[in-house]
Amino acid sequence: MNGKSTAFVTSIAVLLKIIGICLFIKGFFPIKQQIKGKSTWEALIKDSIETTNVDEIPASTHDKLVLMVVDALRNDFVFGNDSCMNFTKGLIDNKSALGYTAFAKVPTVTMPRIKALMTGTIPSYVDAVTNLLESHKESENSSDQEDSVIWQLVNNKKKNIHMFGDDTWLRLFPNSFKAHDGTTSFYVFDTTEVDNNVTRHIDSLFTDKKDDEHVWDGVILHYLGLDHIGHLEGPKSKMMCPKQTEMDGIVSKLYNNIVKSDSTRVSQSGLKSKPTLMVLLGDHGMNEIGNHGGSSEGEVSPAMVFISPSIKWNADMKSIGSIDQTDLVPTLSFMLGFPIPQNNLGVVIEEMFSDRTERELVQIYELNALSIRRIVLANYDIKPSNRKNKYSIHECKLFETDIERLECIFDVAKENHLNINQKILEGNISQNEINSLRIKLVGLYKSYCLEAHKVISETFGGYNLDSMLIGISCIFASALLFIFTRFWSVLETDAKKSSQDPFSKIFSIKTIYFGVLIIYGFSLFSTSFVEEEHMFWFYVSQGLLMLKFLHSMSSRDIKKAIKMVFLMVLIRILYFWNNLGVKWATETFSVRLWLTSGSNSSVFVLWSLFLASVGSLCMYLSYLHTRIYYPTPSPLENESENQNIKKNSGVLENRQIIDEKNNPEIVIQSEQKRSLLERKPKKPNRLIESLKDPKNIESFKRFDRMVSGEDETVVYLSRIHRASIYFGMNLMVVYKLETGLELSKYKIFESLPQESKRKVFDFLRPFLIPYKIIKFLCPPNLDMTVQSIYLLSIVSTILAVVVYKHRITSTNTKSKVSFSSAYFTDLMFSLLPVVLLVAKTHNSALIAIMFLIHYFALTGEYVGYGGYWIVVMYTLMNFFHYALGNTNSLSSLDLSSAYTGIGSLATNHSFYKFLYQATIVKLIYFSNFVSPILYFIGILSLSPKNTDLSSNNETGFRTHVFSSIRFILGSNTIILLFLLSATTLLRTHLFIWSVFAPKILYAFGWTILLFSMSLYGTIFSLIA
Repeated sequence: MNGKSTAFVTSIAVLLKIIGICLFIKGFFPIKQQIKGKSTWEALIKDSIETTNVDEIPASTHDKLVLMVVDALRNDFVFGNDSCMNFTKGLIDNKSALGYTAFAKVPTVTMPRIKALMTGTIPSYVDAVTNLLESHKESENSSDQEDSVIWQLVNNKKKNIHMFGDDTWLRLFPNSFKAHDGTTSFYVFDTTEVDNNVTRHIDSLFTDKKDDEHVWDGVILHYLGLDHIGHLEGPKSKMMCPKQTEMDGIVSKLYNNIVKSDSTRVSQSGLKSKPTLMVLLGDHGMNEIGNHGGSSEGEVSPAMVFISPSIKWNADMKSIGSIDQTDLVPTLSFMLGFPIPQNNLGVVIEEMFSDRTERELVQIYELNALSIRRIVLANYDIKPSNRKNKYSIHECKLFETDIERLECIFDVAKENHLNINQKILEGNISQNEINSLRIKLVGLYKSYCLEAHKVISETFGGYNLDSMLIGISCIFASALLFIFTRFWSVLETDAKKSSQDPFSKIFSIKTIYFGVLIIYGFSLFSTSFVEEEHMFWFYVSQGLLMLKFLHSMSSRDIKKAIKMVFLMVLIRILYFWNNLGVKWATETFSVRLWLTSGSNSSVFVLWSLFLASVGSLCMYLSYLHTRIYYPTPSPLENESENQNIKKNSGVLENRQIIDEKNNPEIVIQSEQKRSLLERKPKKPNRLIESLKDPKNIESFKRFDRMVSGEDETVVYLSRIHRASIYFGMNLMVVYKLETGLELSKYKIFESLPQESKRKVFDFLRPFLIPYKIIKFLCPPNLDMTVQSIYLLSIVSTILAVVVYKHRITSTNTKSKVSFSSAYFTDLMFSLLPVVLLVAKTHNSALIAIMFLIHYFALTGEYVGYGGYWIVVMYTLMNFFHYALGNTNSLSSLDLSSAYTGIGSLATNHSFYKFLYQATIVKLIYFSNFVSPILYFIGILSLSPKNTDLSSNNETGFRTHVFSSIRFILGSNTIILLFLLSATTLLRTHLFIWSVFAPKILYAFGWTILLFSMSLYGTIFSLIA
């Protein structure tokens, strides 16, 4: 195929891939079959046996609600032995509160969890995505909003609700709060002000003022500081206990104010006023690293504590129970007296109604069962059963399908309910027997609710299988088109030379590559392999390096063999750098845990390693420009030039012998010159010898060329480009040191009388002196420093293009790499300051090693093993993605750097909002997908040597770029085909939402990144 045909077929393949992804997303991710409209008591009691009139519904027990949400409040933060929330634990011990572990469903991120807590529904992964983009908005028309606790309180009960804290509530329930003060939940560096902005409103809630700002029936306080500490330093951070103590103090303050307020209200209004219910809860937990979004035990186990000064719960109740988060919804419905929201799947918490009569309990659980049954009928398209046979509850377990078992349980409960009422009408049964039968009936209705909740939770998907299969078919067609274009052709670099090598004949790089691709594809059919994917890429990477080692040994190239051994040892060390995988992440040893432990030795090593990594990267950049782009002649090259001089001098001597016969005067001159040459030299002068050094001579030659105008533009632009990168690195170091060590508060010559402070100062002194020097070059505040880094990155990226445009027309033909390789390498360095800025400090060494491996590939020999380094970098692209601490769980998604230096948006203008969100998405990608970003560019830089050293070879440059892009997109398409096929076949698997769904989201995110970078590479190659 010619170039135009290949480009056309590739474009069709990409288009089919995009269509396939969209269709699969539409078919796979669950679209809940919601019951439209809002719930009413009249609709709920329509099919009720026990409750035939709205007036018969059990009365509410409370009329005010305080909902204190502490983001990421894991159960052990409240109930554990190491908990610092002593007041809250005291309330539980005194039976003034009931504590629960309220299990959450995945994805364990804020927006879907708030939806679950307020609507009782199962969260959607689409909500998780919109939670990241912070752009999700419900309809501002309250009648169009989903039925929820908030809607029922505001519109049905006509309550005044106030909200202070996470502005996710404002986006989910707009125009619902009488007073509100929202704060963004993603600026995780703020651990204090974000909570102070909530706490400052508490005093105004408990005053005697009667205006709209101070009159309330419900208050929502959403604290974010504890979650931010988890993201920054994990659950074992030194800041965690003080933050728990702060939250505990707020619980105490609220409790005492509620006691006084309730006492005043009751005394003023008599029995008309009811007490206030307070609920302390977490929307989700966190894992041992401090992140959330996945399904680990810590992430799905937030705390929930019901607090009411007016209630003393029975002493025989369990102190700490287990419930589902959605159980809050129907429980609040009956405690506050509003209809159960339309799509609720939660089950009433029985302990909260321990003072109710047996008949009231039957009413509560029957209405709860009828509410859930409507959802079952709507989602499973079944009709109410009219079976004539009667079954016992034990016989219901014998049915094959979940729906049949559910129908059986409901029929048994209904039959028992009718029998009890019949016996009551007949009057031949005692009250104790009635109460006993009603308690059993409550158990039947509760069993139905729990079983229905379980069935819907496990199978709720509403898959559109046709859409999924059509999407997979489109991706399959896309894969065939990529194969038709021979997307692996970039691996055939120097194929003729490789074919002459016996080792390459046995271990063909194409065979190895396709073998890896197919094995990886089939591994996606195993949930364990998906969770521990890092292990696959680790062993593949080591295997490829081992093959290169054996190849080097077979060709007796000891230098390359040693290089391969070095890389294998290095990658083995990196395997233990972060907690990898999902299953054993908290049980495996990691260097990160020690580096971030906070001890003096670990902090010193951490920051020393960081500075060493930055220094080595700057030295590498300088080396590239002085030895690779503009190489200085080596001693061997000088020696070869000397040999040429000797040969030329021999020719001259022969000419002199001939001339001596014709002219005797030449003999005298020749002898004089020979005597001068043979004269013993004096002791060498160091200055003169240094000037004679080949390196300095070449520097003078380059200076002469620049003065003469030969390479003046290229040299100047190249130096400006390097300077912008160096300055960006300087600013990045200042920001990291200031935020990590707060060096600005120390003075170099200050006297510290206290022994403890003197130790800290002596420890920081090695970092302090260079910091003070480079700090003079930085803007006055940290936000401006970060913004300057972003600006310099953009400037250096533009300069890299300008340098390339001038480089291809320069007269420098001694570059050891092609000009396209130089450009893409410069592009990697242009992004480096931003990459290091948003990366975790302990990962700076890994990024430096990524550049080291790229150097090996950039300067490596293609002869004898065509395309080897491209495959190695492709596998290492995947390995480093996991080595940097990423997993296939949403819990490892790092959002702590998404708002670095940009804060919150101050305007609602659509353009600025788009730009703001685009910047956030960009930073999320830089902090979570740095490996594919850098190594995608790195693969483009591995063009064959000397294919575009002049402006006459632009076709070869474009061919390589297009071939590399086809290789990456083709590989991604085949992997995606395997993944989506596995997901479709295993769509009923127990772990479909906890394992496959997040993996698909990551795969789609990776695909979007590859599309974007491919588009950039294509546009650049066309206009360059």
